[in-house]
Order: sequence, then C-alpha cells, then structure tokens
Amino acid sequence: MSDDAAKNERWTGTLSWLLVPPFLFVLYVLSIGPVGFIAEKAGVDHRTLRAFYTPVVWLHHETPLQKPLEKWGELWGWN
Repeated sequence: MSDDAAKNERWTGTLSWLLVPPFLFVLYVLSIGPVGFIAEKAGVDHRTLRAFYTPVVWLHHETPLQKPLEKWGELWGWN
C-alpha cells in the first residue's frame, strides 16, 4: 500500500469516528418522537420520560429548536 493510500485510509477512519458522536446525538434528539408515542400508548410515567430527555427539553426551551421539536412531536401525535 502506498503512503498516499495509507494516509487517505487513516483520514477516512478518523473522520468517520469524528462523525459518530454528532450522529448519535441527533438520533437521541429525534428519538423523543417515537419514544414519546410509545410511552403514551403504554402509559409510562411522564416524569421518567422527562428525566431521560432533560437535554432535549432544554433544547426546546432555550434554543431556536422549539418550533421544529414541537412539529416533530405533532408528527408523532403526542404534542
């Protein structure tokens, strides 16, 4: 393997690992929709759900993501 190919492979591997945490955070934020829907149907205590999603609640109250998060909740039928 040439040095250039090794550098590209190393860079690609590093880049993919740098993208994993933001991707997981986006999945966590978006999971509030289906989890809220399932929790509502199953009768899960809202305090438990709110404790798990405290960072998303903060995003809703303190950032410009309020409207998109509300629309996401409406899409899942629990807002």
